[in-house]
Amino acid sequence: MTGQLSIQDLNISDSEWEVMRVLWADAPLTSREIIDRVLDILDWKEGTVKSLINRLVNKENIQKIKTDTVLKYKPSISELEANRLKADKVFDSICTKERGSLIIHLVDTNHLSQDQIQELISQLQTKALTAPEEVACECAVGQCHCHLH
Repeated sequence: MTGQLSIQDLNISDSEWEVMRVLWADAPLTSREIIDRVLDILDWKEGTVKSLINRLVNKENIQKIKTDTVLKYKPSISELEANRLKADKVFDSICTKERGSLIIHLVDTNHLSQDQIQELISQLQTKALTAPEEVACECAVGQCHCHLH
């Protein structure tokens, strides 16, 4: 995968995400290293992990790296980029009028460092300069409750 990815390009199941996390933590890894690390974390069968590796290769989410002695794997997408695409996918499925409430919930229920909080404050202050009084609903009729009132 090269260039700018879209939400549609991110095709990683929850199970595959566990394998990706191992690779994001310490790539490149051999299949044996991936299997051992996943099995240390999750109560899965070796064959399950092998299948997930193959699916990720077929979907081009991970790449094979051939060396003289061994085959290794590395992610085709960074963890940050994948996380952002996953979050964008969630937010795209929520009414624009409800997204702020979700962001507030995320801030309230997640641990944040002092630096992250300061960055959020800065981003919010900048956004406040051009923010509308009210966010307009962009859903199709019938997809949310906004059109019922």
